[in-house]
Amino acid sequence: MLFLNKPFSKIQLQTIVLILFSIVFLLIGLPPLYKRIMIWSDGYALGDWLINYEDGGFKRRGLSGTIFISLARLTGIYVGKIVFSFVAFLYFTFLILLVKTVRNIKFDFQFLLFCCLPTVFLFPINDFYAFGRKEIIFFNIFLLFINAYQKRNIYSWKFTLILSFFIAIATLFHELVVFYVPYFLIVYLFHFVKDKKGSLLKMTVIGASAFIPAFIIFTIGKDINEGNSWGIFNNLGVAENVMKGIFDWPKEGFGKGKVNALTFAKERNYALYAISYLITIAIFFSVLLKNITSKSELIKIGVIHIGLITLSVPMFFLTIDWGRWLNIHFVCMAFVLILFYKKRNPSETTSIKSLILHFISIKNISKLLIFSIFVFGFSMDHVEIGFKLGQNGVLKAIRDVFWNLRQFNF
Repeated sequence: MLFLNKPFSKIQLQTIVLILFSIVFLLIGLPPLYKRIMIWSDGYALGDWLINYEDGGFKRRGLSGTIFISLARLTGIYVGKIVFSFVAFLYFTFLILLVKTVRNIKFDFQFLLFCCLPTVFLFPINDFYAFGRKEIIFFNIFLLFINAYQKRNIYSWKFTLILSFFIAIATLFHELVVFYVPYFLIVYLFHFVKDKKGSLLKMTVIGASAFIPAFIIFTIGKDINEGNSWGIFNNLGVAENVMKGIFDWPKEGFGKGKVNALTFAKERNYALYAISYLITIAIFFSVLLKNITSKSELIKIGVIHIGLITLSVPMFFLTIDWGRWLNIHFVCMAFVLILFYKKRNPSETTSIKSLILHFISIKNISKLLIFSIFVFGFSMDHVEIGFKLGQNGVLKAIRDVFWNLRQFNF
């Protein structure tokens, strides 16, 4: 009883909750990813990371495979273990950065609801085929950017060059970065105008760090599979199943004879993604309404959002992972929302008993009901299924943690 009445810092309690969330997130996400990489040799979990320059020369996404294949040959370690260890490290880093960034932020209900939507941070838990994809690199870079902004370090040339280097490398890992780097530029420009710091030259350098590599990729880059991929993988002991997926998908992209994703989307009713999008965007703007001072700001942000979505239209035209592309937008929007919130006062304290009593009220029970409906009531997949009502995978994934941990053996 004394423990329940003992005062704790609100920042400490918030940090503990975030750490617990991170542990559950990893326990849910990593075992299936390990299975897909080490047992199935999944073409998207493993194969996407093994695209390389040995097969035909310079190409999109080829840097990761070139590095991992070289490491496997140098160390004698199975390349799947190297890939899994790297991806797991990225998720550990992401969650550490996330906890560090938001542990002292004074949340409200709408922000928490938005972040926990199955289309935002819980997306890869609902669809475990989306867990372990290359956007986790971009999320880490964005969190580094948000951390630097909070410390007012984004205006230095040192940070600009470091950030630009990471963005350039990330673009060589996956070209999707070029479609989302405008989020950095919008945040930088907004606070450049507000704080009268930084320079347009630095913005140009940040933008060029993604656009120049992407331009080179799309003009002279080879196809993902130039015909020698299996020979490379076979010598590494990778199962042939790794070719089923990204390596045998119909050639997509700019160029003669290549197809777009619209025919595929029309056949599988991709219009349902609009429902998931509208639910998420409505809650996003409900958060903004609590944190902005004028309607003109709301309109500006709406126009900016439409502009950012429009810039990413080529991805929706060329590839079928519409759920992933929307999810990346929503996660970026969550990062931007962090900047609207004030930090907690370190001297704020409360007891666990007071916290429990605070939540036991009709108002808070109603909020919990609303939270449960939105967080557990629907979901979307990274491909084909744009909206599922009542088929949310989070609860099932939490249950599976207790049943399937035995799969996570090295």
